[in-house]
Amino acid sequence: MSNLVTGFIGANPLIGIAVATFHYAGPDVDEMQNKQRALELRQAATQIVSVASMRQVENGAALVARTPIASLRESGYLKAVPVNPFIDRGGYPFQLLFSGDLESTGYYADLVFLSIGRTEEARAVCEAVNFQAQGKPGVDEIPTVFGSDVRPVVVRESGCFRMHDVGVSGAAASHDYVVYTRL
Repeated sequence: MSNLVTGFIGANPLIGIAVATFHYAGPDVDEMQNKQRALELRQAATQIVSVASMRQVENGAALVARTPIASLRESGYLKAVPVNPFIDRGGYPFQLLFSGDLESTGYYADLVFLSIGRTEEARAVCEAVNFQAQGKPGVDEIPTVFGSDVRPVVVRESGCFRMHDVGVSGAAASHDYVVYTRL
């Protein structure tokens, strides 16, 4: 019986320490996870940009907007198509789009475009992407009047913005956070 009491008394401080650590370190852990997710998304988009550029050089032709990224795997440029870790939380697959008209298939692709949904976690990851890519916090929302033209908000090589009220068919729902990298 005394061993049981001693064990309980010995375990109590450990439980207290664990709870205190989680309470005080919890936000820091979340922030680190968001930074890690942001880095992973940017690396996947950069990988797609690299292989799309290589394909363009080798074939002498740019990719048309809305060309499936799977075609880069099928033609041997990618080992595997990167998967959006936010796909189960409202995100969409990686896409190649034209920034002047996201719905168009009549132009050459100039963006790797990735909707990550509209959750609080997506917002935090979007802010981390902007801080890593541009050194600035915050997220710009594209005005609805721009329609499917996102050129005013994709002026840097990579970053993240928030979609307007309408969204883009097959690419992003209204108010989704969107990670992009320019081709």
